[in-house]
Amino acid sequence: MRVECIKDGDMPTNGYIVISGDECAVIDPALDGEKFFNAAKACGCNIKYILLTHGHYDHIGGADKLSDICGADVYIHELDRELLCDPQKNASPDYSPTVCYSMVKTYKDGDVFRLGCEELTVRHTPGHTKGSSCFFCGDVVFTGDTLFADGYGRTDLYGGDHRAIYKSLMALLREVKGKRIYPGHGEERDF
Repeated sequence: MRVECIKDGDMPTNGYIVISGDECAVIDPALDGEKFFNAAKACGCNIKYILLTHGHYDHIGGADKLSDICGADVYIHELDRELLCDPQKNASPDYSPTVCYSMVKTYKDGDVFRLGCEELTVRHTPGHTKGSSCFFCGDVVFTGDTLFADGYGRTDLYGGDHRAIYKSLMALLREVKGKRIYPGHGEERDF
């Protein structure tokens, strides 16, 4: 498995291309779907899945364009689906409301996405949003905005819950021990 990080947007947001053989998954295509498509093409792989760790605008903004270009389905946790079509809930800035109109499928805790000879397993980690989730694949974990190298995601936006993220982090910190995390913002880190 190979992981390519693409930083996009004004924060910037980390989006990832996870490659296994000639297939890949794009995790959190930030704001520019075409940028992710071109990066996947340069890696010589076909996009099989577009996976969203949660429904905030800076993680979903490129999903529509990417899905249109490559034909891959967009997936999000069932509890965050409502954020995709509501700029108020997905924290879109007032000057640039963001929505995702693509045909979206949902996942739940424990679902597995097969990619080449790899498997990405969903771990629901609510708190940053109701549907925040991480993707485990071997010795790496894509943590979205649940866990950063030096902290965790905020809980003051729609669907955020401080008690829920605390509970998620207590479980997650045991599960990521000895693994490398790829967060939604900032640098990757070995735990």
